[in-house]
Amino acid sequence: MAVTFARRVAWDEGEHSVSGDHERCKTCTNPDRWLYSACMPLTNAIPTGFIPSANAEAARAFYEGTLGLRFVADEPYALVFRLGPEPGSDLRVVRVGAKHQPVEFTIFGWEVKGIEHVVDELTAKGIQFRRYPGMDQDERGIWHAPGRAKIVWFQDPDGNTLSIAEHNA
Repeated sequence: MAVTFARRVAWDEGEHSVSGDHERCKTCTNPDRWLYSACMPLTNAIPTGFIPSANAEAARAFYEGTLGLRFVADEPYALVFRLGPEPGSDLRVVRVGAKHQPVEFTIFGWEVKGIEHVVDELTAKGIQFRRYPGMDQDERGIWHAPGRAKIVWFQDPDGNTLSIAEHNA
């Protein structure tokens, strides 16, 4: 015989009402999900991104000057930039020194509206977009993926691959 119960669970972002045999959340945006997957404190938490850098000066010039990100702080272990509307998310460009070895896949990206305009602005600032063999990329370097997404890739001064995407194009 299953035990049925009802109680309220509180987290920083508010209370969540749960009831039933398996604690289904009744007040979150997705009440059909189990409590631990739908209402975890991380579900609605503001994320922080990390990008490694061997040269903090070049990274700051690129992320602040070229990409136009809001510089927040120069901390002992990282440069901190603020992304998105306030309160925003932090992007931490971490000082890793000469041991940094860039990887071949995307490590960070942005979702935008009007990708063509964003690509044109960044091209005017000197960004060169990557081309990949076998991918049908247009004259700007934008790949038109199955499902209507548009994606373009570029690298920072450390060779980290970054992306810009418009998924609901």
